[in-house]
Amino acid sequence: MRIAQAQEPSAFHRDVTVRGRKYLEKHPNTPGSKLPDYWNDYRDEFFEAYHGICAYTVTRIIDGHGFQMDHYRPKGVPRYRHLAYAWSNFRLISNRSNLKKGTARVADPFAIPDGACRISFLRGRITLNAALPANERELLVKTIRRLGLNEGASQQARTRAYRQYRNHVLNRRGDLAVRPRDCIDIEHLTRWYPFVASEMLRLGRIEPEDRERCRQILSELGFAMYKRSVKGSDFLDTAH
Repeated sequence: MRIAQAQEPSAFHRDVTVRGRKYLEKHPNTPGSKLPDYWNDYRDEFFEAYHGICAYTVTRIIDGHGFQMDHYRPKGVPRYRHLAYAWSNFRLISNRSNLKKGTARVADPFAIPDGACRISFLRGRITLNAALPANERELLVKTIRRLGLNEGASQQARTRAYRQYRNHVLNRRGDLAVRPRDCIDIEHLTRWYPFVASEMLRLGRIEPEDRERCRQILSELGFAMYKRSVKGSDFLDTAH
């Protein structure tokens, strides 16, 4: 799911970008892994700027310290070295996903078009729009497999969030008595699982009284603006 780039803090350019460029000029042979991590002075602001949402799993990171400011273009690759201190090159990522990603090339969360991916709630799997250009579809397949987005905890989290919101609705109607810990309201669903919420909204599975609030939160989190969209009704499982 595409996320809009957050606004750069006013002092980031001075404190990180300019400072980093000066270092690169003076130390052209320093390996990427050894570059001073000036960006970490802005870890807290970065986390808040993206509302704690991992750009790759599109779920909120539970532990505020369990994340990284990921260099989308690897700082260790010579042709991307000049982006090592650029705000636009950072993506918020959970520690678990960061370990899986490594330096592999993956789809850019800032550039995924609207309509590229959907969720099949029967199994909680992400499926891909068959109308995507072959190269983009191939990269998304590699990304999903590399990060394990259709496996284990990631897949289970989507089905659990879907079920817990539906439980909340049943409780609210008085149709079923479900333990509070097995329920989440629209605020929790949308802030912690925005991709799930947006897909449920698209499918008409968000209750009418919750839909406007769901849209408001998605916009607040940066999921309302898209550069381009892909039309197509056929969606393919990434296992194929």
